[in-house]
Amino acid sequence: MVLTEGSAITSGRHGYMHSTYRRRTRLKGERGYVLVMSALLMIPLLAFAGFAIDVGAWYTHANRMQRAADAAALAGVVWMPNDDKAEQIALDVAKANGFDDAAADITVTVTPVGSRRLRVLIHDSDSPMYLSSIFLNQVDIERQALAEYVQAVPMGSPDNTLGNDPERWSASGYSRPFYWLNTSGPGGRKANGDRHTAGVCDAYSGCSGTTNLDYSEDGYFYRLTVDTRPVSGDLSVQVYDPAFFYTGDTCATGNLLDTADGAAYTTQVNTLVAQGHPDAAARYTRGNTEWCVGDQDINGRTVDTTYIVRAPDNTPFENGDNPVVCAKTFGHYDEEVYPLLNQADGYRDGPQGPENMAFDDHFRQWASVCTVPWNSVVTGDYLLQVRTNADRSNPPSSLTTADPSITAGGYNRYALRAGFGPPSGSSFAAGINFFADGRLPIYVNQSVGGSATNFFLARVVPEYAGQVLELEFFDVADGSDGTLTITTPSDMTGSGISSCTFIRDAAPPTITTSATCTSPTLTSANYNGRIVTVQIPLPDNYSCNAGSDLGCWFKVNLNFAGGTPRDTTTWSARVRGDPVRLVE
Repeated sequence: MVLTEGSAITSGRHGYMHSTYRRRTRLKGERGYVLVMSALLMIPLLAFAGFAIDVGAWYTHANRMQRAADAAALAGVVWMPNDDKAEQIALDVAKANGFDDAAADITVTVTPVGSRRLRVLIHDSDSPMYLSSIFLNQVDIERQALAEYVQAVPMGSPDNTLGNDPERWSASGYSRPFYWLNTSGPGGRKANGDRHTAGVCDAYSGCSGTTNLDYSEDGYFYRLTVDTRPVSGDLSVQVYDPAFFYTGDTCATGNLLDTADGAAYTTQVNTLVAQGHPDAAARYTRGNTEWCVGDQDINGRTVDTTYIVRAPDNTPFENGDNPVVCAKTFGHYDEEVYPLLNQADGYRDGPQGPENMAFDDHFRQWASVCTVPWNSVVTGDYLLQVRTNADRSNPPSSLTTADPSITAGGYNRYALRAGFGPPSGSSFAAGINFFADGRLPIYVNQSVGGSATNFFLARVVPEYAGQVLELEFFDVADGSDGTLTITTPSDMTGSGISSCTFIRDAAPPTITTSATCTSPTLTSANYNGRIVTVQIPLPDNYSCNAGSDLGCWFKVNLNFAGGTPRDTTTWSARVRGDPVRLVE
């Protein structure tokens, strides 16, 4: 055993040897070492602790900034395309959430992105600091949000006319739509094709007993977009054949001029020609021609139709609050047409009905329902509201209110157009688009056009990439069996549409998938009074030429190989998702 200095050996109770050690004496120069080291380490420890506190504070502050940016973007975007109003609302909301653009260290930047998106960026150049201020002069934090609102999908038309225009029927370059717009009286039957203004219901889609669950007392809205204003010319909103006049679907009733009347017919035509109607023989003669709108007795013939023109405003999601510019009601007619047209026989000559117009000024004519003086025209979206239940107690102000006592029936068919100055002028259609606002109620009349045709269905711009376009067709196969095919925009770019899903409402629903976006055969027995929903996933890289009026239009091809249908149907289109949402 080796003994070291300072050790001793003792003998234990059992004889084992134990060693003991003396405590080593600390050198005098080492006194205070731990205190000094602790003091030196305290500085970085405090720094790290302070930095951790500040990081937490910055994280909380950044979350507050993000919430403020989100709220500001969502509040401002609903005022677009009024960029100034959108910016002011966004700034006000950011300020209310603690980030005032007027503060020295806060910058709130509001940037419109297109016509339906708004970006808000909040930058704080002097974020709160505590112990980290020992090492840092300042900390910059910024957060941003991009919000968009989804308007109703434009439907039916890429130009200034919605529905047929008989006066251009043979004009070079005119693409015949082969449909009229349709609005039912409250007493009309929904099962005949009008989903939203026919109040009488039976055992078909969206009925509860005799109540139409899809009924809208506001009627239908059409959107008139004015992009530019020409150098002159008042804005005129016109309706073709605005009043209900009973003719039947194919204009075969005895109300119209009849060639079989021989000499009497010739006399009638000559009289009307002399009174300023050179095309009277074509325009007013019985038969299913391009002039025939087909007003039909669907549970009645007494429907009065009101047209309300509303000016643009800053609430794109609320149509009913737009200020009224004009309102006019047209009465109903069910009698022989010649005495009404003849303005020299003493029978109902001159202004008639609630429209206060001579009959020959609106029957099978383009009649103006509103004229906006050129200097009062503003760019934006005018609305044309068409309803058949207007309160006529105190026109025109009362016409914006529904009268629940009205039970008139009948399906009124018509077309719409708008323009600046005279229709023959070169600038009439310039800068104007007229389309249905998400709901398109139409009367398809292909008897003068064949068994298949293409319709402009829905305009879907690139902002909707990655979402789902959803289309609904109500009562689409009432007139004849056939199929419908959805065709993509001719200028579409991206990955293409992989497939479409067709869903017929039933219990359970009938679901089919098509790579060509073609429906199964639509038979009257299975689809009459039913809703066919078509779901179309848009690829993430979907794009098209949104700068062109003809760009981004999905079309629908109706192919009724078994006949030439005459059918009223209601279509709708929407992009699934919240109407106001955050994109980033």
